[in-house]
Amino acid sequence: SRVGWQGSAGKDLYASFAVFFKLLIRAGIQYFRQSIALLNPKDGSVIASYRTTTTDFCNCATPAVSTDGRIFISHTGGDGSTGLKFDGTSLAQEWNARDLGLLYNSGVPWGKNALMVFNDSMRGVNEMRCLDLATGKDLWESSEVDKGTAILSDGHLIVLSTKGEV
Repeated sequence: SRVGWQGSAGKDLYASFAVFFKLLIRAGIQYFRQSIALLNPKDGSVIASYRTTTTDFCNCATPAVSTDGRIFISHTGGDGSTGLKFDGTSLAQEWNARDLGLLYNSGVPWGKNALMVFNDSMRGVNEMRCLDLATGKDLWESSEVDKGTAILSDGHLIVLSTKGEV
């Protein structure tokens, strides 16, 4: 195997690399200590970035991308969760929910423009939300499901709780 490109030495990276397609732009999304950036997968150059501060030992959810170019970012730092819109050249904030922070699970896409998330900003409280990616508003919320990790399979949300229950 060969390395196509690599980041600069000494740059802190957080979360998993996510793939993004919008118009004819193909990019990867990556957290850095002071920003999140859309990167050109051919050479690693920055296409667009948005300033957000993460901290050492911060949990950063893998960014979620909707079909219309909206990007959901969340980490356990003070910013909570933010909805970004990519217009072809820049990233702009559309909304912010400081009371929503993801820890164990990245959001699970639900339909065209929604995301299932567990709110980990409040320790010891179960809160699952279905979030509208365009507005950041809750479509619904439930405290009946224990926090954990989730996947969507054949139209069913399957949750493995932090207690080991499915």
